[in-house]
Amino acid sequence: MTGPLISVVMPLYNGRPYVAAAIDSVLAQTYQRWELIVIDDGSSDGGPDLVLDAYRDPRIRFLANPTNRGVAFTRQVGISEARGEYLAWLDCDDLILPERLEAQLAFLRDHPDIGLCGTWIERFGGDDHSTARPPGDPEMLRSLLLFTPIVPNATVMLRLEWVRKYGIAYDVGLPIAEDYDFVLQCSRCFKVGIVPRVLYRYRVTHNSLMQQYAAEEERSFAAVSVVQQRALSAFGLHASQSGLRSHRALNSAILFTDFNRYSAAFDWLLGLVLHNDETGHYDREVFRRAAAERFYFTSKKASRFGFRTLNFYAHKALAHGLLYRKPVPLCKFCVRCLIRYDKF
Repeated sequence: MTGPLISVVMPLYNGRPYVAAAIDSVLAQTYQRWELIVIDDGSSDGGPDLVLDAYRDPRIRFLANPTNRGVAFTRQVGISEARGEYLAWLDCDDLILPERLEAQLAFLRDHPDIGLCGTWIERFGGDDHSTARPPGDPEMLRSLLLFTPIVPNATVMLRLEWVRKYGIAYDVGLPIAEDYDFVLQCSRCFKVGIVPRVLYRYRVTHNSLMQQYAAEEERSFAAVSVVQQRALSAFGLHASQSGLRSHRALNSAILFTDFNRYSAAFDWLLGLVLHNDETGHYDREVFRRAAAERFYFTSKKASRFGFRTLNFYAHKALAHGLLYRKPVPLCKFCVRCLIRYDKF
């Protein structure tokens, strides 16, 4: 065995309560030809000392930013410092299952045309114990990325040579959504895929940056809309502020309080479908399926309007070929509308 084949990069910022468990989950991997690069970003809780005192494994490298520079800057340091052929992320408060590195490495070896693969992800540690299961089809992933960060960045394993070849980098000016922007950049340069197994466990904490922004929708919109404007520009469209708000509605969990906003979100979505029908930027059939999934998702947030929403959805979905073709979710949606359910 010579050098590491996989570089696991872990940004560390005030993660002392959880970082040992995260590192232990790397040490427990079934695949062992790795290096772990822990990069401190100005922690003030003693986490760096814990790492330096407790871990003597020569495969673990500790680096430190001179000051707090943010997660995007820290991830970019990881890309520069990584010595492996592949790079995998791990956040300091999360865990990976023992088979993660082995399974993703096997996937990329079996799919030489794919440059990035994520995994299914399980949430734990709070009230949310859900599992996110992104689809496996690369073209569906590419289409859905126009709307939503469907590939969880933390689960990603990359071909590092391709990232460097295409000059893909994190935007240090983004306070959030820098991970979404990075995966979008990758999807414009090469195929992305998903290992259809839970291999990553995301710890839900009230102190996480995304939790803070989710509580302040306007700040979240301001950051995410920058990324989505870039995605729409690559698609050949320039969105106004009202268009960006309609686009945000196709992903945000915020419920509609005005039926007209729901109707406007559909009009925006239909415009995207028609634009793609004309340009063929995405596979036309796959993009329609992605749009149908987004229309279903968006309509769930309007179920408080009852039969009006159900009638609108049925009419528009059938008229424009945007019916979500999964019977169980559709039945649940009908029930939501019938009882005017006002939660998401």
